[in-house]
Amino acid sequence: MSILSMIHLGALVVVALLVLCSLLLSRPDRPLPRYAPVLVFFLAFLVRILLTCHFPGHENDFFCFGTWANLLYQDGLGAFYTHDILVDYPPASLYFLWPVGALSSLFNIDFFSRTYRILLRLPAILFDLGAGAVFYQEARHLSWKDSHALIIAASYLFSPCVLINSSVWGQVDSLLVLPLLLMCLSLMRGKMPQAYLAYGIGVLLKPQMVMFTPVLLVGILDHVFLKDFSARKFFYNLACGLGVIAGMALLCMPYHLDLVIKQFTTTLGSYPFGSVNAFNFWHLVGRNFVNQYRYFFFLSSKNWGLLVILGVVFCVFLMALLMRDNDKKYPILAAFIIVTMFTFAARMHERYLFSGLACVLLSYLCRPSRKLLVYYGALSVVHFYNVACVLAFRDNTALAVTRTVSIATIACALFLYYILLHDYCGPLSSLWSGRRGDAAQDESRKAS
Repeated sequence: MSILSMIHLGALVVVALLVLCSLLLSRPDRPLPRYAPVLVFFLAFLVRILLTCHFPGHENDFFCFGTWANLLYQDGLGAFYTHDILVDYPPASLYFLWPVGALSSLFNIDFFSRTYRILLRLPAILFDLGAGAVFYQEARHLSWKDSHALIIAASYLFSPCVLINSSVWGQVDSLLVLPLLLMCLSLMRGKMPQAYLAYGIGVLLKPQMVMFTPVLLVGILDHVFLKDFSARKFFYNLACGLGVIAGMALLCMPYHLDLVIKQFTTTLGSYPFGSVNAFNFWHLVGRNFVNQYRYFFFLSSKNWGLLVILGVVFCVFLMALLMRDNDKKYPILAAFIIVTMFTFAARMHERYLFSGLACVLLSYLCRPSRKLLVYYGALSVVHFYNVACVLAFRDNTALAVTRTVSIATIACALFLYYILLHDYCGPLSSLWSGRRGDAAQDESRKAS
């Protein structure tokens, strides 16, 4: 069987698992043994360990993470950002690598051994399980039946899209997903200090957390200014926010704060290309690994991307206004941000859509609908194809499937906009429903 055929098979598995979950969710709830959640999470952990042992992962990423782990232990945290090597990860994620370097040195663990590979991937695996636990607990909190809550968690934990990231590729995008979910849940409950903390931790784990800043700003607007505003509440939230910033600075101190700030700004400006293996609009028009300053019509890819970012921020606040009475709007706003950015902004990597899957699934928990479940499935298939093709083929631009997936990515973005307009955006969704109702009445009159 060819590699591409295996990728097609993996995509079919994605669809089959989601269809199975949908069928199970449509059945009446059945009492579960008390050990059922423990068993599901243990199996999820075991599957990840087995995949880690079998797949060496992305060679470059493995060497980067392994080298960083050894340098952190051998030379200390303070010297890490002074090395003349590629380092594009912030301090908090590096704290997980220091123990790997320490254990491998103390117990003389071979760099290319399966044990070393497991140690490297263990943080991402644990964050995967943490995200699954969040889905399970939140489903129960939202009055889902226990069996259905466990099905939702399992649909995430055993999704090939999630497994390929942490356990096959060896990446750490789950380090972003967990704080993002916790930030959205905190905003849904109006717990602003916890939201600030989750956001701060997310930024120190993965710089891409910055893309979700508008969601936090909407939460601040909702819970600090629009809901029972008072000077006491304002200064309390200001103190909490400053406290989180101080805590972030404190965590960066061992690495030297000036070097951390320099590294962070360098990372945000890195990979100056139209697309970085993201099968999106820019990949479709031939801008994969093409300089972002190259013009597309009358603007460069970079400037088109900046316009997309401004449009995203404007639309987030507009939708937040239309959904002002919806306290569960934050996950779908986060999904809108990452899906739009991934599809139309420049400098997107193939894995950036990963956090969007979790946001859509959390949105489905908060507001179950068949459209959202179908959308979650479509986005999962698109993301799986993108990541699997990049992992399997170094030069993926010649693959015919990349154009198809790029078109499908754009279609997924448009489908999300339809869902937002139809189901979420207050007056617009009412207007849409009203027009459909008028059309139905006209058809009824004609029939009579």
